[in-house]
Amino acid sequence: MKRLYVVSDTNIFLDLLSIDLLAAFFSLTFDFHTTDFVIAEIKEKHQQKLIAKYNENGKLFIKKFDSEETGELISFFSNYSNKISIQDCSVWHYAKKTNARLLTGDLRLRKLIEQENAVQVSGIIFLFDEMIKQKIITKKYACTKLIELMGINPRLPNSICNEKIELWRSKDEND
Repeated sequence: MKRLYVVSDTNIFLDLLSIDLLAAFFSLTFDFHTTDFVIAEIKEKHQQKLIAKYNENGKLFIKKFDSEETGELISFFSNYSNKISIQDCSVWHYAKKTNARLLTGDLRLRKLIEQENAVQVSGIIFLFDEMIKQKIITKKYACTKLIELMGINPRLPNSICNEKIELWRSKDEND
């Protein structure tokens, strides 16, 4: 089975940390990447340490932009600076260059990427589906954790989340 190459945005890490699913996330059979801009955006020390652990054990690659790549990134960012952050541009640019799937919960970033049709983009619901599919969590546990996340993150697409919760509840655990 070919491993999925993913580049994660900050909000994915923060959402997973907030509901204690970071370990489940890193149990997925993916090649995990992010950028140094994303890591710098995580301000809480305990969150930095939890994520750093996955970098240290080889599960997470953190792309550090050299001076030439930073110049490319700034040029790329200049096209979108009034719409998205430099951190968002860093993961988009990196995913585009490496032909990876971008993981983000940022609607504005997602819409820009979809307009350009440059890379595949997925959010937290995709990750829940994958954790269920790969038998890392159960559907029942996914329901509990998604409801918990909905109480923390008001920017989630409630209608899609509720549809998933109903679907997971209605399916037999062995499906």
